[in-house]
Amino acid sequence: NTGNQTLTNVVVTDPFVSNLTRITDQIGDNDALLEVGEIWAFTASHVVTQAEIDAGVNIVNTATADSDQTGPVTDDASIPVVQAPALNITKDATVPGGTAEAAGEVISYTITVANTGNQTLTGVVVTDPFVSNITRIADQVGDNDSLLEVGEIWVITANHVVTQAEIDAGVNIVNLATADSDQTPPDSDDSSIPVAQAPALHITKDATGPRRTADAG
Repeated sequence: NTGNQTLTNVVVTDPFVSNLTRITDQIGDNDALLEVGEIWAFTASHVVTQAEIDAGVNIVNTATADSDQTGPVTDDASIPVVQAPALNITKDATVPGGTAEAAGEVISYTITVANTGNQTLTGVVVTDPFVSNITRIADQVGDNDSLLEVGEIWVITANHVVTQAEIDAGVNIVNLATADSDQTPPDSDDSSIPVAQAPALHITKDATGPRRTADAG
């Protein structure tokens, strides 16, 4: 009360907050009258939503005080939002026997993409030019929609058919998968399958010819 008259029916409203509670007066006798020079104190809270983090703008709300003797007065408070978008991709490969040994063998890949930041990610794309039939399956964690939300983990499968050139080269079969989104830089991970060369050569030789006999006489 910054005036010279006792104020009655003082009401504080703030639709943005929950549990608005008057606590012990900062200055005053804790009754229902806001007397000259008194200062009432209130507490309240607001639970930050994912939508507010995704919006990335300051969280601002306004409180209003009114009384029988005055018009309403307002004041607001602002909290900055810090966005920290991040994603992580991992790629694992398996092949029967653990090594590539023959052309035509199928290497199976499992790719996971996780939202490790604090912001919903949109436009998430996984690319891997080395594989075929790249397919998103049921989310490991998530609701299977097109948004990679905080804490979600998408799962993608793919495969690669081993070529004779890869066996002949004799080096690990390595390929790289990349995930990207509208909010983050790309992240990549590779996987490696060893090649087991088993060169072998076999020769057989058969001989045939006219049958010779010795004639008597």
